[in-house]
Amino acid sequence: MPGLLIEWIEQNLQPEKCNSEQFFYDDMESQSGHCLPLIYEEFDITRRGHWCDRGAMFDFLFSVRGEGKCLLDFGPGDGWPSLIAAPFAGEVVGVEGSRKRRCVCDENAARMGIPNASFVYAEPGSPLPFDDETFDGVMAASSVEQTPEPKATLGDLYRVLRPGGRIRIMYEDPDRYRDGRQREAAVEKTGGKESRLVVYVRDAEMETASMFSLAISLPPDQVWNLLGQTGPAR
Repeated sequence: MPGLLIEWIEQNLQPEKCNSEQFFYDDMESQSGHCLPLIYEEFDITRRGHWCDRGAMFDFLFSVRGEGKCLLDFGPGDGWPSLIAAPFAGEVVGVEGSRKRRCVCDENAARMGIPNASFVYAEPGSPLPFDDETFDGVMAASSVEQTPEPKATLGDLYRVLRPGGRIRIMYEDPDRYRDGRQREAAVEKTGGKESRLVVYVRDAEMETASMFSLAISLPPDQVWNLLGQTGPAR
């Protein structure tokens, strides 16, 4: 079904290109669905995901040798890992390509009472608004691959890193979408009787992904029915 949808979209519509921020992140109240431990939820020792989250944060902190240092968080989303790492660092600065996400990070920092984390906006694909050799370490969680030119982004991250500093990157592995998941469709509720149909086109071999989004004036269940599919209302 996604393949037929893509053909129909390309033949009958005129899709406008946009970046990830315009496509997703500027419209999200919470990029994480308000489920991040410590940021949105109390840490629960009975939940495996909370331990994994904590372990990932300490991995970032240990990898960049961040205790007491000045760190850059590239693409913090809802403030992860910057707000969790901040109590163990000297200062953390998050740079976001989405104005909405930057505001959310500011709000979360204020609510959590974290004084040594600040957040700035930078246009996606533009040079980082920092001088050379500004940071002792750089953290990037599933963000570099979202930029228009990942190779140029990496070069700019190294530019703002001080000699002897370290970069720790976590990225989304395209292999997870093999075996039938390279082309998928989802229907998301956007309000009232309106939905958004999102079609994902991934190429695990080329490590690329593109997405198509259509606004539809119908509730999700009706959209699935028109497509001859059954699926969850998202």
